[in-house]
Amino acid sequence: MNNISRATALATMALAATAATAGVAAAAPTESPAPAAVPTAVDSTNAQSAAPSDLDRSAAIDNAVGAVSNAFNNGANDGKLFGGALGAAVGCPIGAITGGTLTVLVSAGTLTPVGVVGGCLLGGVTGGGLGTLVGGAITGIPPLIGTATDQYNQLHAKGFVSAPFVAAQ
Repeated sequence: MNNISRATALATMALAATAATAGVAAAAPTESPAPAAVPTAVDSTNAQSAAPSDLDRSAAIDNAVGAVSNAFNNGANDGKLFGGALGAAVGCPIGAITGGTLTVLVSAGTLTPVGVVGGCLLGGVTGGGLGTLVGGAITGIPPLIGTATDQYNQLHAKGFVSAPFVAAQ
């Protein structure tokens, strides 16, 4: 017989109630006012009324984080592809001649066909996984840094953050 604690049952019901009410609230029609234009330059005489709102700031930061994430993913995809393929191509023979240990060479007399195939699979998976990590980092980090610097400077120009960030040349 399954025993579910009272706390687990209450937490499950609370989660279900929250999900149900959030779905109803999201489905309700709302009237939203037309979005106000964000001023690009702040006039010193009208600085109080020209400050960006918290919603504008949140949306701009969300867009900047999305742009940085997309730049990293686009840059890392090629590195993951080629790093994984190269790692698997190098890892398979290493695994095959080590019998799957990937550290100690096995003599030809003790190496069995099953050990060769199993070692190739283990070496290919290990090499492919490590190659994917390294390749993705090598090709993804440069666009990440460039886009992050650009997005931060754009946020600063719009008045959403306080100090500019000097780009690395």
